Amino acid sequence: LTEISPGIFYGLAERGGTNNDGTLFEYNLNTSTFTKKIDFELDTTGENPNVNLFLASNVNLYGSLQDGPLGEGTIFEYLPGATDVQVVVDFEKALSGAQPQEQLAVGPNGKIYGTTFQKGSNNQGTLFEFDPVTEVFTLLHDFTTDAQGEQLEGPLVIIGDMVYGVASEGGSVNGSVENGTLFSYNLTTNTFNVEYTFDNSTGRNPGIGLILSSQWTLIGNTFNGGPDGGGVLYEYDVNTG
Repeated sequence: LTEISPGIFYGLAERGGTNNDGTLFEYNLNTSTFTKKIDFELDTTGENPNVNLFLASNVNLYGSLQDGPLGEGTIFEYLPGATDVQVVVDFEKALSGAQPQEQLAVGPNGKIYGTTFQKGSNNQGTLFEFDPVTEVFTLLHDFTTDAQGEQLEGPLVIIGDMVYGVASEGGSVNGSVENGTLFSYNLTTNTFNVEYTFDNSTGRNPGIGLILSSQWTLIGNTFNGGPDGGGVLYEYDVNTG
């Protein structure tokens, strides 16, 4: 749930509603009142929200939907209290990627960042930026080689002008390209870099994105690998690598 003012929460349901495509709802903790605000619909807004809502610098809420009118998902904007949403990005697989993933992230510049799970020019996913003020969508990076990673997982973490994320597959260690990567993108220089390639001994296939610790390190987990093969919890120091 996302609290926009004391006791006022907004949230998303992946299924259900009039069209069984999911809903956006409000809950007022002060009055114990639940109100359905939006019924999502595939052909107009897109369907099946798969992230949390978050409040952007323009005080509107943003979220993403797994499928959309073009078949590849949408990002929507919602003014708290309204009875409709505005689709601000309608993903098209070859140009922008498909299936926006997990939690969107907002940078210190007020812009929104996210990844798509797949598609792009090589069907490996994309990293994108959206400016809620100008409503300009920018494709920052198209994952085009196995070594860079594929099947991107959210959420991202933004530290200053650096965006960090993980891919659950791809990378290259001793000829293997299936263990996953931890990557960065520099917003100032517009450069992409693979920070770490996962391997079986220390954990592989990160199944969810990153969180930022109080020591300004990145924390995540993997589905597989490690001494017992059952995955690991890891920490990555962005300063030392």
